[in-house]
Amino acid sequence: MLLCHRRRPTTSSRRFHRHFREARAELVRAERASLGYIAYTQLHQSSRINPLYQGILLSRRPVISGLFALAQTSPQPRPGGPGADAGRAERWDVVEEFTYASEKAMVGALRSPDGMRAAAALVRDQRGVSSFSVVVMAESFAVIADPAPSAPRVKHMFFLRSLPSITREQMLDYWGTRHKVLFAQCQRALRYSGYEQLHVRSSPRLDEIAKALGGRELPEFDGVAGVTYPGESEIALDFISPTSHAANRRVVQDEVRFIHGPASSFVYGQYHPVDVS
Repeated sequence: MLLCHRRRPTTSSRRFHRHFREARAELVRAERASLGYIAYTQLHQSSRINPLYQGILLSRRPVISGLFALAQTSPQPRPGGPGADAGRAERWDVVEEFTYASEKAMVGALRSPDGMRAAAALVRDQRGVSSFSVVVMAESFAVIADPAPSAPRVKHMFFLRSLPSITREQMLDYWGTRHKVLFAQCQRALRYSGYEQLHVRSSPRLDEIAKALGGRELPEFDGVAGVTYPGESEIALDFISPTSHAANRRVVQDEVRFIHGPASSFVYGQYHPVDVS
Protein backbone atom coordinates (compact mmCIF):
# COMPACT_ATOMS: atom_id res chain seq x y z
CA MET A 1 0.00 0.00 0.00
CA LEU A 2 1.36 3.41 -1.03
CA LEU A 3 0.40 6.75 0.52
CA CYS A 4 1.46 9.60 -1.77
CA HIS A 5 1.59 13.17 -0.49
CA ARG A 6 1.99 16.61 -2.01
CA ARG A 7 3.36 19.41 0.17
CA ARG A 8 1.16 22.34 1.13
CA PRO A 9 2.41 25.55 -0.51
CA THR A 10 2.35 27.18 2.93
CA THR A 11 4.61 24.48 4.37
CA SER A 12 8.32 24.81 3.66
CA SER A 13 10.01 21.90 1.95
CA ARG A 14 12.41 21.53 4.86
CA ARG A 15 9.61 21.39 7.43
CA PHE A 16 7.56 18.97 5.31
CA HIS A 17 10.35 16.43 4.88
CA ARG A 18 11.47 16.75 8.50
CA HIS A 19 7.91 16.11 9.65
CA PHE A 20 7.72 12.83 7.74
CA ARG A 21 11.18 11.66 8.79
CA GLU A 22 10.56 12.41 12.46
CA ALA A 23 6.99 12.94 13.73
CA ARG A 24 5.29 10.88 11.03
CA ALA A 25 7.74 7.99 11.35
CA GLU A 26 7.23 7.99 15.12
CA LEU A 27 3.44 7.95 14.72
CA VAL A 28 3.59 5.05 12.25
CA ARG A 29 5.94 3.20 14.57
CA ALA A 30 3.66 3.75 17.58
CA GLU A 31 0.61 2.50 15.64
CA ARG A 32 2.30 -0.56 14.16
CA ALA A 33 0.18 -3.09 16.05
CA SER A 34 -3.07 -1.38 15.04
CA LEU A 35 -2.05 -0.81 11.39
CA GLY A 36 -0.74 -4.38 11.09
CA TYR A 37 2.05 -3.75 8.56
CA ILE A 38 5.33 -5.72 8.50
CA ALA A 39 7.59 -3.08 6.89
CA TYR A 40 7.48 0.66 6.28
CA THR A 41 9.57 2.95 4.06
CA GLN A 42 9.56 6.56 2.91
CA LEU A 43 10.67 7.97 -0.45
CA HIS A 44 11.47 11.70 -0.33
CA GLN A 45 11.41 13.55 -3.64
CA SER A 46 14.69 15.31 -4.40
CA SER A 47 14.88 18.95 -5.43
CA ARG A 48 13.17 19.21 -8.80
CA ILE A 49 16.09 21.21 -10.17
CA ASN A 50 18.37 18.22 -9.48
CA PRO A 51 20.03 17.55 -12.88
CA LEU A 52 19.73 13.78 -12.39
CA TYR A 53 15.99 14.06 -11.78
CA GLN A 54 15.59 16.31 -14.81
CA GLY A 55 17.67 13.98 -16.98
CA ILE A 56 15.58 10.92 -16.11
CA LEU A 57 12.37 12.89 -16.57
CA LEU A 58 13.50 14.17 -19.97
CA SER A 59 14.07 10.66 -21.31
CA ARG A 60 10.39 9.86 -20.73
CA ARG A 61 8.73 13.09 -21.80
CA PRO A 62 6.06 12.81 -24.49
CA VAL A 63 8.26 14.29 -27.22
CA ILE A 64 10.85 11.54 -26.67
CA SER A 65 8.52 8.60 -26.15
CA GLY A 66 6.37 9.83 -29.02
CA LEU A 67 9.28 9.52 -31.43
CA PHE A 68 9.86 5.93 -30.35
CA ALA A 69 6.15 5.17 -30.69
CA LEU A 70 5.98 6.65 -34.18
CA ALA A 71 8.90 4.48 -35.21
CA GLN A 72 6.80 1.50 -34.15
CA THR A 73 3.70 2.86 -35.95
CA SER A 74 1.80 3.06 -32.63
CA PRO A 75 1.75 6.76 -31.66
CA GLN A 76 1.27 7.77 -28.04
CA PRO A 77 -2.02 9.51 -27.20
CA ARG A 78 -1.88 13.28 -27.09
CA PRO A 79 -1.30 14.81 -23.62
CA GLY A 80 -5.01 15.42 -23.10
CA GLY A 81 -6.12 11.85 -22.64
CA PRO A 82 -7.33 9.97 -19.57
CA GLY A 83 -5.48 10.91 -16.44
CA ALA A 84 -3.70 13.89 -17.96
CA ASP A 85 -5.41 16.49 -15.75
CA ALA A 86 -4.69 14.44 -12.65
CA GLY A 87 -1.10 13.91 -13.77
CA ARG A 88 -0.37 17.61 -13.43
CA ALA A 89 -1.32 17.39 -9.74
CA GLU A 90 0.63 14.19 -9.11
CA ARG A 91 3.89 15.80 -8.07
CA TRP A 92 4.42 13.72 -4.98
CA ASP A 93 6.87 15.02 -2.40
CA VAL A 94 6.79 11.96 -0.13
CA VAL A 95 5.65 8.42 -0.86
CA GLU A 96 5.10 6.05 2.06
CA GLU A 97 5.07 2.30 1.45
CA PHE A 98 3.38 -0.04 3.93
CA THR A 99 4.06 -3.73 3.34
CA TYR A 100 1.60 -6.41 4.44
CA ALA A 101 1.85 -10.19 4.41
CA SER A 102 -1.30 -10.40 2.29
CA GLU A 103 -4.34 -8.44 1.20
CA LYS A 104 -6.38 -10.35 3.76
CA ALA A 105 -4.01 -9.30 6.55
CA MET A 106 -4.15 -5.65 5.44
CA VAL A 107 -7.93 -5.54 5.15
CA GLY A 108 -8.37 -7.30 8.49
CA ALA A 109 -6.07 -4.86 10.28
CA LEU A 110 -7.34 -1.64 8.73
CA ARG A 111 -11.04 -2.48 9.03
CA SER A 112 -10.75 -3.36 12.71
CA PRO A 113 -11.71 -0.70 15.31
CA ASP A 114 -8.03 -0.17 16.24
CA GLY A 115 -7.04 0.00 12.58
CA MET A 116 -9.70 2.58 11.77
CA ARG A 117 -8.63 4.67 14.76
CA ALA A 118 -4.98 4.51 13.65
CA ALA A 119 -5.94 5.37 10.05
CA ALA A 120 -7.80 8.45 11.31
CA ALA A 121 -4.69 9.47 13.27
CA LEU A 122 -2.60 9.23 10.08
CA VAL A 123 -5.12 11.38 8.19
CA ARG A 124 -5.11 14.08 10.88
CA ASP A 125 -1.32 14.08 10.83
CA GLN A 126 -0.89 14.33 7.06
CA ARG A 127 -3.51 17.04 6.66
CA GLY A 128 -1.34 19.34 8.73
CA VAL A 129 1.37 19.43 6.06
CA SER A 130 -0.08 17.88 2.86
CA SER A 131 -2.46 19.51 0.40
CA PHE A 132 -3.14 16.38 -1.61
CA SER A 133 -2.87 12.68 -0.79
CA VAL A 134 -3.60 9.54 -2.80
CA VAL A 135 -3.66 5.89 -1.73
CA VAL A 136 -2.52 3.17 -4.15
CA MET A 137 -3.32 -0.46 -3.36
CA ALA A 138 -1.05 -2.93 -5.12
CA GLU A 139 0.44 -6.42 -5.03
CA SER A 140 4.22 -6.35 -4.88
CA PHE A 141 6.51 -8.50 -7.01
CA ALA A 142 10.24 -8.30 -6.25
CA VAL A 143 11.79 -8.93 -9.66
CA ILE A 144 15.36 -8.30 -8.48
CA ALA A 145 15.77 -8.17 -4.72
CA ASP A 146 18.00 -5.38 -3.45
CA PRO A 147 20.98 -6.93 -1.62
CA ALA A 148 20.82 -4.27 1.12
CA PRO A 149 17.11 -3.46 1.56
CA SER A 150 17.60 -1.86 4.99
CA ALA A 151 20.19 0.67 3.76
CA PRO A 152 19.28 4.20 2.57
CA ARG A 153 19.04 4.22 -1.21
CA VAL A 154 18.28 6.43 -4.17
CA LYS A 155 15.02 5.29 -5.74
CA HIS A 156 12.80 5.94 -8.74
CA MET A 157 9.09 5.25 -8.61
CA PHE A 158 7.18 5.33 -11.89
CA PHE A 159 3.41 5.56 -11.40
CA LEU A 160 2.06 4.04 -14.60
CA ARG A 161 -1.20 4.25 -16.51
CA SER A 162 -1.81 1.98 -19.46
CA LEU A 163 -2.48 3.14 -22.99
CA PRO A 164 -6.20 3.84 -23.54
CA SER A 165 -6.21 1.18 -26.25
CA ILE A 166 -5.48 -1.68 -23.85
CA THR A 167 -6.96 -2.92 -20.60
CA ARG A 168 -5.23 -2.98 -17.23
CA GLU A 169 -5.03 -6.76 -17.44
CA GLN A 170 -3.30 -6.58 -20.83
CA MET A 171 -0.89 -3.91 -19.59
CA LEU A 172 0.03 -5.84 -16.45
CA ASP A 173 0.43 -9.08 -18.39
CA TYR A 174 2.91 -7.48 -20.82
CA TRP A 175 4.71 -5.51 -18.11
CA GLY A 176 4.90 -8.50 -15.78
CA THR A 177 6.31 -10.84 -18.44
CA ARG A 178 8.12 -9.46 -21.51
CA HIS A 179 9.06 -6.03 -20.18
CA LYS A 180 10.11 -7.45 -16.83
CA VAL A 181 12.58 -9.77 -18.54
CA LEU A 182 13.95 -6.94 -20.70
CA PHE A 183 14.49 -4.61 -17.74
CA ALA A 184 16.12 -7.36 -15.68
CA GLN A 185 18.53 -8.05 -18.54
CA CYS A 186 19.56 -4.38 -18.41
CA GLN A 187 20.52 -4.39 -14.72
CA ARG A 188 24.27 -4.39 -15.26
CA ALA A 189 24.11 -1.68 -17.94
CA LEU A 190 21.78 0.54 -15.88
CA ARG A 191 23.60 -0.09 -12.56
CA TYR A 192 20.50 -0.46 -10.41
CA SER A 193 20.45 -2.67 -7.32
CA GLY A 194 16.79 -3.59 -6.97
CA TYR A 195 13.61 -3.71 -9.06
CA GLU A 196 10.03 -4.30 -7.96
CA GLN A 197 6.70 -4.16 -9.73
CA LEU A 198 3.54 -3.12 -7.90
CA HIS A 199 0.43 -4.33 -9.74
CA VAL A 200 -2.54 -2.19 -8.75
CA ARG A 201 -5.57 -4.02 -7.32
CA SER A 202 -9.10 -2.63 -7.07
CA SER A 203 -12.19 -3.69 -5.15
CA PRO A 204 -14.92 -1.99 -3.10
CA ARG A 205 -13.26 -2.95 0.19
CA LEU A 206 -9.89 -1.60 -0.94
CA ASP A 207 -11.59 1.64 -2.05
CA GLU A 208 -13.16 1.87 1.41
CA ILE A 209 -9.74 1.60 3.06
CA ALA A 210 -8.23 4.17 0.68
CA LYS A 211 -10.93 6.69 1.62
CA ALA A 212 -10.39 6.00 5.32
CA LEU A 213 -6.71 6.86 4.83
CA GLY A 214 -7.54 10.21 3.22
CA GLY A 215 -6.98 9.23 -0.40
CA ARG A 216 -8.32 11.63 -3.03
CA GLU A 217 -10.14 10.12 -6.01
CA LEU A 218 -8.18 10.21 -9.26
CA PRO A 219 -8.10 8.10 -12.41
CA GLU A 220 -6.49 4.96 -11.07
CA PHE A 221 -2.91 4.00 -11.79
CA ASP A 222 -2.35 0.52 -13.18
CA GLY A 223 1.11 -0.20 -11.82
CA VAL A 224 4.10 1.29 -10.01
CA ALA A 225 7.71 0.44 -10.85
CA GLY A 226 10.29 0.83 -8.08
CA VAL A 227 13.98 0.92 -9.02
CA THR A 228 16.67 1.36 -6.35
CA TYR A 229 20.31 2.40 -6.70
CA PRO A 230 23.15 2.34 -4.14
CA GLY A 231 23.71 6.07 -4.75
CA GLU A 232 23.57 8.93 -7.22
CA SER A 233 27.02 8.14 -8.65
CA GLU A 234 25.58 5.06 -10.42
CA ILE A 235 22.85 7.18 -12.00
CA ALA A 236 25.36 9.84 -13.05
CA LEU A 237 27.45 7.16 -14.79
CA ASP A 238 24.36 6.09 -16.72
CA PHE A 239 24.25 9.51 -18.39
CA ILE A 240 27.78 9.23 -19.78
CA SER A 241 27.95 5.52 -20.57
CA PRO A 242 27.18 4.45 -24.17
CA THR A 243 26.15 1.04 -22.85
CA SER A 244 23.67 2.64 -20.46
CA HIS A 245 22.27 4.87 -23.22
CA ALA A 246 21.70 1.84 -25.41
CA ALA A 247 19.98 -0.06 -22.59
CA ASN A 248 17.75 2.90 -21.69
CA ARG A 249 16.77 3.27 -25.34
CA ARG A 250 15.67 -0.38 -25.43
CA VAL A 251 13.62 0.11 -22.25
CA VAL A 252 11.87 3.27 -23.46
CA GLN A 253 11.18 1.76 -26.88
CA ASP A 254 9.38 -1.08 -25.16
CA GLU A 255 7.55 1.12 -22.63
CA VAL A 256 5.61 2.93 -25.36
CA ARG A 257 3.94 -0.37 -26.25
CA PHE A 258 1.87 -0.31 -23.05
CA ILE A 259 2.44 2.88 -20.98
CA HIS A 260 0.55 6.15 -21.47
CA GLY A 261 3.47 8.45 -20.68
CA PRO A 262 1.63 11.80 -20.43
CA ALA A 263 -0.76 10.36 -17.83
CA SER A 264 1.94 8.69 -15.73
CA SER A 265 3.98 10.20 -12.87
CA PHE A 266 7.54 9.98 -11.59
CA VAL A 267 9.21 10.37 -8.18
CA TYR A 268 12.97 10.35 -7.61
CA GLY A 269 14.76 10.83 -4.33
CA GLN A 270 16.08 9.41 -1.10
CA TYR A 271 14.58 6.11 0.03
CA HIS A 272 14.51 5.52 3.79
CA PRO A 273 13.56 2.18 5.36
CA VAL A 274 12.19 3.05 8.81
CA ASP A 275 13.15 0.88 11.79
CA VAL A 276 9.85 -0.14 13.32
CA SER A 277 11.20 -2.68 15.83
